Amino acid sequence: MNVFNPAQFRAQFPALQDAGVYLDSAATALKPEAVVEATRQFYSLSAGNVHRSQFAEAQRLTVRYEAAREKVAQLLNAPDDKTIVWTRGTTESINHGGTMLCASTSATGR
Repeated sequence: MNVFNPAQFRAQFPALQDAGVYLDSAATALKPEAVVEATRQFYSLSAGNVHRSQFAEAQRLTVRYEAAREKVAQLLNAPDDKTIVWTRGTTESINHGGTMLCASTSATGR
């Protein structure tokens, strides 16, 4: 088992290089360097929307998008990758989950 190394973990977050502690995670989350770089690559080299275009790059993005869904499903041991739903943030996730729970409860009568 690997032992958690706080210094190594903090080193992945550029915003923490000068700051002591970040306590505003409810407003926005700090991004690790891998996310910053992936975002930079996306905006520099990619164009198109997933599931919405026949443009070659958009098709490649759709494949990568769905591959990410499959990886997350495997990580969470989900029964099906279609059970993985992407949202824009915590509030939308909570609202979506609450709506689905209410729909499920009213459908079963419990």
